Amino acid sequence: MKKFMIVRLVLVAAIIVIGMQVKAQVAINADGSAPDGSAMLDITSTNKGILIPRVADATAISSPATGLLVYQTVEPVGFYYFNGTLWAQINNVWASSGSNISYSSGSVAIGTSGPNGSAILDLTNASNKGLLIPTVADVSSIL
Repeated sequence: MKKFMIVRLVLVAAIIVIGMQVKAQVAINADGSAPDGSAMLDITSTNKGILIPRVADATAISSPATGLLVYQTVEPVGFYYFNGTLWAQINNVWASSGSNISYSSGSVAIGTSGPNGSAILDLTNASNKGLLIPTVADVSSIL
C-alpha cells in the first residue's frame, strides 16, 4: 500500500511539472494546425468569422482592460475598444477625416461633402488650390 502511494505521488508530481512546461497558446481551426508562435489565440477559418461580444453599453463594463474590444448594440452602435482611458469607437477612416473628405459606394470625394456618383475620385476645388502630381527622379525605379 505504501509503495502504491509513492507511485501515485510521483505520477502527480510528474503531471504537475509537465503541465508547467506547456505553452499557453490556443489554436481554433478545422485543420488541426498549431497556433502561430506570435499569437496567444490563433483562429483560422475559410468560411466563418469571429463574433465579438455584444454589449448594450460599453461604459457599463467595470475596470475594462486596455485593448478590450466590444460591439455596442445601442446608439451609437458600433465596435469600441478601451484605450486605457476611455472607450473609443472604431470609425470608417474616410467618414472621420473631416467634412471635406468622404467615401461612398466606392467613390472618394475631396473638397466636397459627398462624391459625384459618376466619379471614382471627385476633386472639388473650393479653396483655389491645385493638385500636386507625384514626381520621381528616375522613372525606372518605379517600373
